[in-house]
Amino acid sequence: RLRSRESFGLVIDMLSEDNGCDLYWQTLEELKSGGISVDSYCFCVLLSAYAKMGMREKAIESFSRMKEFDCRPDVFTYNVILQVMMREEIFFMLAFAVYNEMLKCNCAPNQYTFSILMDGLYKKGRVGDAQKLFDDMTSRGISPNSVTYTILISGLCQRGNAEDALKLFHEMKSGGHTPDSVAHNALLDGFCKLGRMVEAFELLRLFEKD
Repeated sequence: RLRSRESFGLVIDMLSEDNGCDLYWQTLEELKSGGISVDSYCFCVLLSAYAKMGMREKAIESFSRMKEFDCRPDVFTYNVILQVMMREEIFFMLAFAVYNEMLKCNCAPNQYTFSILMDGLYKKGRVGDAQKLFDDMTSRGISPNSVTYTILISGLCQRGNAEDALKLFHEMKSGGHTPDSVAHNALLDGFCKLGRMVEAFELLRLFEKD
């Protein structure tokens, strides 16, 4: 089992070349025939390779075949397939069906799970649903990380809610998270679009001090 991010990425690169995924499937079938168990990590690598190649339908099909191998997805596998689904309009609702299945199987979502789903909801303009998901996350005792905060800030600004976005920005800083340029630019853009240029310049000075 490959532990490091580098080795994981290396395997994905190898699968993405010269029919690597077909050979990988052959190996999985041989393992199954030999009575050797296949864990979720094996599928996580495969799904990631299909995603890298833009073969989203293949990734979804592969995810659905995990049951054939008596293999239950873990949170990392769920996150990969959710990210694949959220990138395609036709799979958007399917992503939430998979998320509900994840909960029914007692597979606990993590920060990344919620970030994927909230990002998709904000891009769809479903701000209320994204906020409910954020509340669900915190009720589970999962604290937002810098990625989650940035998604929330960007989403609120895109919907003209710069005031709440600014509150989240300060909450983010007080929680020990360092805002990045994406969060900074989202806030500046949000206030500029509202015509609140004075506040935008004040924010710019604040960012320069930070």
